[in-house]
Order: sequence, then structure tokens, then C-alpha cells
Amino acid sequence: MAGSQDLVKEVVQKLKYPAAKIVILNSSFDRDESSEIFAEARQWLQAETRRSLEDALIEFQGAEKLKQAQKNIFQIAKAAVKGRISKLFVTEGIQIFGKLDSRTGGVSINPDHMDHEDDDLLDDLAQTVLATGGEVIVLSKDQNLSGRPILAILKDKAGGLK
Repeated sequence: MAGSQDLVKEVVQKLKYPAAKIVILNSSFDRDESSEIFAEARQWLQAETRRSLEDALIEFQGAEKLKQAQKNIFQIAKAAVKGRISKLFVTEGIQIFGKLDSRTGGVSINPDHMDHEDDDLLDDLAQTVLATGGEVIVLSKDQNLSGRPILAILKDKAGGLK
């Protein structure tokens, strides 16, 4: 944000997103300085995104140790339709074609895009997780050290899929 402290406080009070991080980049806004402010904002956002991603990957490692993580797409699908995934990690640039049964979480995988009913399962699972209150994190191939196209942190402590 750019502006006086009083105005920033007023805006923050009206925000409906309590987890918002407020960073004041400048005490005023001037068109002549806008490119510098935008560059500073972009730099801050990139650093914050890196930190957030690192935290999420560390969280996945901890969840794995506590048996609260899944790497198997079939198990992830079952947990997703039940709303049991807090964070889903998908790798960009990878498509797995098939069908997801939105009622049972059953998955059928096809080697290629076979017909009009085939979908990208990673995309379908991401949409399902978002619709049930989870978070989706897209990893580049070099950020995904597991080598798996999809990973999940489960919401419950049990880790098993009943």
C-alpha cells in the first residue's frame, strides 16, 4: 500500500480478509514514482511467495513424518472429495488425463486425452480442494523434489482414509 498511516489503517479496518499482510511501501503515491513503487511491490511479493512456498514444503515434510501426507493420486482423490485436504501441491506442466468420480473419489487414468469426457485430473483435484476449503500450491518442476505430480497434506491427524 502507499499512502498515509491514517488512510492505511482505515483501509485495513474495512478489509474483509483478516489474514491480509499489510506492507506500506511509500507514505504517498506520486505518478512519477509509480514505477519504483511497483518494482518494490513486485520484489516484496516475489520474496513473500518464495517464503510461503518454503514454509509449505517444510509443512509437507512434517506432515509426512506424522503420516498426515499423501503422495498417491488415488488416495488423494478420495481425500479430496471428502474435503480432507488442507494443502494440495500440483506440478505445473504435467497433465494426467482421466475421470474423477466426484461422489466416491474413484479415479480412472487414461494414457492420453481419449474423449470429450476426459479431464486433466490434477486440475479437477485442485478445483475440488479449493471448493472444500483447501489451499492449492502450484510447483514448478524444479521446486518439486519428490518427483510426483501431486502431493497433499491431510486436514485430520489420523492420516488414514476410512
